[in-house]
Amino acid sequence: MGNTLRYHSNPFGNYVVGTPQHSNSLFFQALIESTTDGIALLDKDGLITYQSPASIRIIGLEPQSVVGKSVFDFVDDESMQDMAGFIQQVLTNPGVPHHRGFRIKHATGKRIWIEGTMTNLLNDPNINALITNYRDVTERKEMELRLKKSEANLRTIFNNTEHGILLIDTDLRIVSFNPQAQLFALADLQQTLCEGESCLNYFSGKRRAFMEEITAKVLSGTNVNYEVCYPQPNGKSTWYFVRMLSVKEEGSDDILGLTMTLTDVTKGKEAEMATQNMNEYLEQKVRERTASLRDLNKQLESFTYSVSHDLKMPAKILSGLVTKLKLRLHGNEEACAIMNEITDCSKQVEDTVNEMLTFSKAAYIDLCRQPVDMQVWWNA
Repeated sequence: MGNTLRYHSNPFGNYVVGTPQHSNSLFFQALIESTTDGIALLDKDGLITYQSPASIRIIGLEPQSVVGKSVFDFVDDESMQDMAGFIQQVLTNPGVPHHRGFRIKHATGKRIWIEGTMTNLLNDPNINALITNYRDVTERKEMELRLKKSEANLRTIFNNTEHGILLIDTDLRIVSFNPQAQLFALADLQQTLCEGESCLNYFSGKRRAFMEEITAKVLSGTNVNYEVCYPQPNGKSTWYFVRMLSVKEEGSDDILGLTMTLTDVTKGKEAEMATQNMNEYLEQKVRERTASLRDLNKQLESFTYSVSHDLKMPAKILSGLVTKLKLRLHGNEEACAIMNEITDCSKQVEDTVNEMLTFSKAAYIDLCRQPVDMQVWWNA
């Protein structure tokens, strides 16, 4: 084992300076030691016999501190079993490159992801090792994990929202749909949604023509909202609010397809129609009550006219009789004074009746609205 380690500590060979072999050795040495990928040679037991300088950048360790240690010393506990199985697979398949990713320990104590290829060249007398090239893919792996988590979250929302959602491509074929959309199709279209099927095939007649028009508009870049009603066997109707949006490639105006979102708004629609019916009922009651009040006002006006006429006639007759008496009692100052008082009282009764008539007609006079200076009113 000691000879092997000494040999692989310089795997490029020791050649006479100036010979072609020496030039090739220097070339390959410079090529391997300047690459950003890590290169390591392992024996059949997983001991590291050579490590390129890239280990400093990837795992934070100098090559000389790695050589002679087992590859398992750097593997994370969770990846230990996978690494053992992977090496066994490489050992049983000489000459075949095997690709895999593992979590390993960094010199700082954190865990990083590496990905690489290992090939069994133990039978090659010039190499006699498992040759491994690897790179740090932690950033990509973490991004993949975040993306996977984000997709899981979106899938959870997609499958559990109360809205029916369909994803449709530019050929109007269904790409995906959620369970709520399937329930809509079963309940109101009496059909089962299928991926790859044209969304137009679920409609016929006027509805199909309407869908053709709407989808064409959305695929041209115009978003559309509308309400649609589906009559039910029980005589009621189910109402949906439908929103169709074009899906564009990020940072571009290229349209990739469209989304259709269906929201059951039946309860809201029924409440709206109930409110509308109630408003119409109340307006009708107001019209009826207004007509009744107008009739009553007319009757009151007629009654007031009759009463005023009945009151004014005696006053006028009394006033005429007093005038005749004053002519006969001319010269009797005391009698004339009494007659004048009777005339004044009769005139007051007549004026009061006229004022009552004027007041009874006030309800039919249009109000004249004009601004009022409250300061002037207050100062007065």
